[in-house]
Amino acid sequence: MIYTRAYMGMPVGGSEFGNWWSVLPAFSVKPSLAFFGLDKQKAHCFTVPKEVGTAIGESDYGISWAEVIDNFFGPESATKVPITLLINGRKYKASLRQINQKNRTSYQFEWKAEEFQTTREAFRLYMNTAFHEVLQRRDHKSIAVFHHLGEHTFLVRICQEGEEISNFDYFFREDDH
Repeated sequence: MIYTRAYMGMPVGGSEFGNWWSVLPAFSVKPSLAFFGLDKQKAHCFTVPKEVGTAIGESDYGISWAEVIDNFFGPESATKVPITLLINGRKYKASLRQINQKNRTSYQFEWKAEEFQTTREAFRLYMNTAFHEVLQRRDHKSIAVFHHLGEHTFLVRICQEGEEISNFDYFFREDDH
């Protein structure tokens, strides 16, 4: 599911009042066997939903989703770049991979490599119920919502289906001014 279209990550233009920025739309993922590395390949990954790219098309500022994501990989035609995931207030490493097959480009977030051990542990810790439900091949309501904050950084919010918007109160407590 796609939630928002905001502009704050990659500079795409400016005026006397400052620059405006572009980020990818937020999207949710319902963890599966591959997400937790419980599949045969021990993948620890997911493919970005194709709707994320096709639903947004051209932005209000003439920048397409493809142009924003292409900035991740740069002119060297890299197929894998390091990214940072902010989970529960802490930084974790992962990678974003570009896959070209059958005249279609898709993107995968992955944390399979040994250097991503703490990322795997974080997802199991913060999505413990989902991990055990997936392990037992049962349905669950847990999702991870990925918000692109700019450059190579994503905020990951863990919540239940249907609470994608309502659980934002967590970020805005009464004592914050």
